[in-house]
Amino acid sequence: MPPVHCSREEIIDTNGAGDSFVGGFASQYVKFAFGVQSDAYCNPLNETKELSEEEIRLCVDAAHYCSYKIITVSGCHFSGLPQFSFAHTESGRQRLQAEE
Repeated sequence: MPPVHCSREEIIDTNGAGDSFVGGFASQYVKFAFGVQSDAYCNPLNETKELSEEEIRLCVDAAHYCSYKIITVSGCHFSGLPQFSFAHTESGRQRLQAEE
């Protein structure tokens, strides 16, 4: 699972890269494991499902994106809303093609 490519010039500050990786991964994990959408409440008592390899790959794609966004700015913040889409990742494109 290759990370998002970035040049040395794009790297500004690596503080928060690991935390943002975990946050990106966890945000998608919750969606897949609990069947939760972004605007829904996650009840940890709900039944979870085991994630497929593809779903784990998509979680890692989101994690890579979040880490990439954090290391390209000074400080640990996003300006505006993140524009992540699975359609921008190889795993996401494969998933979208399979659904067609």
